[in-house]
Amino acid sequence: MRVLFASDNYLPVRGGLVRSMCGLAGKLIECSDEAIMIVPTGSNSDAVNTWAQEVPLVRITGKVIPPISRRPLVSPISARRTMCRVFADWKPDVVHVMTPFFVGRAALATAKMLGIPSVLAVHLTPANAIAHSAVGRLIPSLPAAILANAYRSCGRIADLVAAPSQTGSLYARQILGDRSVVVISNGVSELPRHSSVISNKRGSDRLAALYVGRLSREKRLDVLLKAFGQLSSSEKLELVIVGDGPDSARLMRIASRNCAEQVRFVGPVSDDQLAQYYQSANIFCMPSPAELECVAALEALSFGLPIVAPGAGALAELAMWSGAVRQYERADSADQLARCLRQLVSDKLSRDTLAHHALEASRQRSISASVEKWRSVYRRLQDHCTSEEAA
Repeated sequence: MRVLFASDNYLPVRGGLVRSMCGLAGKLIECSDEAIMIVPTGSNSDAVNTWAQEVPLVRITGKVIPPISRRPLVSPISARRTMCRVFADWKPDVVHVMTPFFVGRAALATAKMLGIPSVLAVHLTPANAIAHSAVGRLIPSLPAAILANAYRSCGRIADLVAAPSQTGSLYARQILGDRSVVVISNGVSELPRHSSVISNKRGSDRLAALYVGRLSREKRLDVLLKAFGQLSSSEKLELVIVGDGPDSARLMRIASRNCAEQVRFVGPVSDDQLAQYYQSANIFCMPSPAELECVAALEALSFGLPIVAPGAGALAELAMWSGAVRQYERADSADQLARCLRQLVSDKLSRDTLAHHALEASRQRSISASVEKWRSVYRRLQDHCTSEEAA
């Protein structure tokens, strides 16, 4: 089976959505299927490159348009031309679209024209759209409306709509009407394990809390930093922040005012380094209320980390099925978040219990299981398309 993935996510930046796409494509190749990814890039190269997990990658040159987006966007004409060329050369059996913008829509339209079955996966929320738009802070309703309209437009073309969680399914049904939505988890990514861990630079007796992800406003890292500002030095908890993003400068200023001695910003890291940070941590923090699943939280489960998160979005769903989350009620409450951290720091039994649940839960969401579900979906789409042609 040949599966073509299309995404408007700029590479080589690797957020949760890109990690999901690369993980799924890579696993399909391990299962003797074929996969290719089409994505925008800021370079002038439109060649097929091997970028991640031996997945062939077609890059489409994009440009930054400051009023609209902080990352390169691809023109509809360029996207459509690339799709026609790649579809003609590669001849996919199924098209899997990760985002509903120019690249994703061009992939769906080309698939429709050629009679190739397609999937639209809903991975983005209005909060994501607002954070990535240069006008999002001034007119929050505008990027949210653009995202909803983009999903509606693509939803009319796609043969099937999918989401990674019940939370994502609910959002998809709200904007697409009562259309059926298939729920398939992104799955727990398989990162390498290391015999060595990254040492705590402020003393081996201190615990380490970890955040992994994009540094943008919808993640509510400002709340996490203010919560750390409420912890006393006797609580011996350090925060390590892995990742970068448009909000990094503001967050560093907040940290310098509230908790400079307790926080380390380490920036983006390789998969090998990321695995070491997970292995070195004692607690995982994800303060975002805007997740449709959260790949980083799934990765944290696989390393046996108790998670601290608000009872909102897919993280509330994660708390129910995993039993590995210490929740706080209000996503904007630094007081409640600080209270959860204090409880876990002082109660090793609670940490160990949540860690045990995390490891058990990660087995329920293996990426191998998710890939098998996707392969089943692809086969059903192919069979349905074949039966329609025969009729």
